[in-house]
Amino acid sequence: MEPFSKYVYSKLDREYTQDPGDIVEENELPAEELEIRKVLSINLQIWLRLSEITKLYSLLNRKHSAKMKEDFINTTKRLVELVDKSPEHRAAMHRILSLMPEQSESRDFYSKFLGESGFSA
Repeated sequence: MEPFSKYVYSKLDREYTQDPGDIVEENELPAEELEIRKVLSINLQIWLRLSEITKLYSLLNRKHSAKMKEDFINTTKRLVELVDKSPEHRAAMHRILSLMPEQSESRDFYSKFLGESGFSA
């Protein structure tokens, strides 16, 4: 069997053969992984913005704050749906998490998506 790409041998691999970095060509990673990367990127950006919001800003800009929280919840739910969609999606999430620092808050959070009992946002 021929490798899928220089980054993954099979769509079901849980680790990369080499780190693909941040920018890859569309055909270098499985479509399932590209789906997850797109939603994960948006989710992480919202998470970072939410973590930077002060209580005062949140009080003064309630609508904007509420919208960001809603967007975070919706993208989180979408990630859960994608991870549960197929074994290829689940393997993609494993690969992505394998590149995150082991002791990071984001890795801990996103690892819950792979739990046996599932994850509810």
